Amino acid sequence: MARFCAEKETATKFKAAEYWKQRCLLSNGSVFSQISVWTVEHLQALNQYFVNNLDEGEGDFFAKLETQLAPTAPEVKQLAAEMMWVMLLCPSNIGADKKRESVSRIWQWSDSPFQPNDALLNDDVLSGIGSAGTSYNTNRWRELVYFINFALEFCKLPLAKREELLQNGWEFASWLERVPENDSRQLRHMLLFLLFPDNFERIFGGTDRREVVTAF
Repeated sequence: MARFCAEKETATKFKAAEYWKQRCLLSNGSVFSQISVWTVEHLQALNQYFVNNLDEGEGDFFAKLETQLAPTAPEVKQLAAEMMWVMLLCPSNIGADKKRESVSRIWQWSDSPFQPNDALLNDDVLSGIGSAGTSYNTNRWRELVYFINFALEFCKLPLAKREELLQNGWEFASWLERVPENDSRQLRHMLLFLLFPDNFERIFGGTDRREVVTAF
């Protein structure tokens, strides 16, 4: 089914997503380090300094984010970088070099060493699976808000419940409905596809989904 995406190689992306699932969603660890980054404490900091402190002034996404995260611990900045890495796994309309630059830029705010030649940052992993549409970039802050809201609520769950949800795509999708803006965020569809490629198709944008409904 959805594991096959014609011209797009998918195996490396699913392998990366599985690594993220095991290391971060289940173990509260890290994609690019050996410390605990995906913790409730660090997610609460992102909630406090980003979600509840949105900057509607001038400046691009990264400039605003750097200012917002300035008071946080290094691990919080590293968490933001790893969340950006997850958010960029699917889009194929953003180049691998640009993706590495985005992740590295955020990580460097933590004043910690970063290895851009990490296997999880190579071209195969970051080549993308499908177009996310223009709105995914222009509303990147909204997608990050959604991601933080999801991760915070998910990581608060007992480990047994997290394991249960990650073993059943439809239960996971149902659980996601409690996350604000779940119906309007493209990241929702990306997470479902990356974590459950046997159950969910590679369709991220609302326009494409409406066209499928109209056709059938």
